[in-house]
Amino acid sequence: MFVKPDMENLFRYYTRIAAAVDIDIMIQDAPQLTGVAMPPSLLARMARECPNLNSVKLEGTPAGHKMSEVRRLTDNGMEVFAGWGGLSFWEGLERGCAGCMPAANFGPALARVYDLFHTGRAQDAHGIFIAQAPFIAWSMQSIDLSIWCAKESLRRLGVIATAHLREPATQLDAVDIGQFEQYYQTASTP
Repeated sequence: MFVKPDMENLFRYYTRIAAAVDIDIMIQDAPQLTGVAMPPSLLARMARECPNLNSVKLEGTPAGHKMSEVRRLTDNGMEVFAGWGGLSFWEGLERGCAGCMPAANFGPALARVYDLFHTGRAQDAHGIFIAQAPFIAWSMQSIDLSIWCAKESLRRLGVIATAHLREPATQLDAVDIGQFEQYYQTASTP
């Protein structure tokens, strides 16, 4: 069970961390997983009062307006990254976000999206993003599926030896694996 602190307790928690270390800190706002959403006003207050709390990964959906609001309230002083597997990356790019932090298996394709977008080739970038989006959305149905997809993709590249999930993870069945094959092949095709 997660502890669900109120905004003042969250503020105190993060400011204590910020005061204890001399490094930049990224906040992860993952309301679907924690049951606690951090409003843009709280994130802006943290950025104002603790300069090393200077970036946020927004996992919540929809993320677009929150991305814009955090950037506005911090005068673009807090770097905003898209999360949720990269599903909100395109809207993040259009809203001036710094990037995204997807699952490892989607990193190379979304890095290409980023590079193309920032070199003026938005149409090409969008095409790659659209090709990846169904696979990302499918894999984000659960944390277990997302982790398995990332591990299986990395296994196929020879990066790791197994895609095995530790218990008590939900194990995939033949239908899951068949669907993975379809998405993997489609997303891998240039």
